[in-house]
Amino acid sequence: MKVRRSTHLGKVLLLIMVFCFTMIPSVVFAHTGLEQSTPKDGETVEDVNEITLTFESKVEKGSSFSLMNENGELVPVDSIQINNQVMSGSVPSTISDGPYTVNWKIIGADGHPIEGKYSFQVKGNKTETQPTSQNQTTTTVTPEPSVAQTPVSSGNSNSYTILWIAIIIFVIVLVCIGLILRKKGK
Repeated sequence: MKVRRSTHLGKVLLLIMVFCFTMIPSVVFAHTGLEQSTPKDGETVEDVNEITLTFESKVEKGSSFSLMNENGELVPVDSIQINNQVMSGSVPSTISDGPYTVNWKIIGADGHPIEGKYSFQVKGNKTETQPTSQNQTTTTVTPEPSVAQTPVSSGNSNSYTILWIAIIIFVIVLVCIGLILRKKGK
């Protein structure tokens, strides 16, 4: 009889392990990252009216992004809207030439906060023509600064931590089940 109970216990534990290991990866690796953006990472554009970020999965409410110029000053972004995988916001028409960094912070579909950033450059927007006396015009052009590209980070650094926590919890549950079944067998 003891052989029969131990093989039954082994089968039950094996089924529980298979179930848990097939479910853990889908939960742990469900984080989302930036799929594409407008303007694109490293792109040079003449003008920016709107910034659009498209993510790999649905973005939850509470997500946002900010825009910083080369001096680290925040550039106001109006009406940030979230529609499933897409987050967008309007940029003022007074944006000047130079490099900009978009810093995004989202809440993924799995509830985990994820953040990242990317850079682009505006060139050709700050050409101003001002009339002077006697029909003369003066053109002011700002020189082009260099852009340091920052790779997009999807923020998945805590995925392995969650996996290890899940494995530890799983092992603890297995030990508890084994102890309970062992006591019932005596």
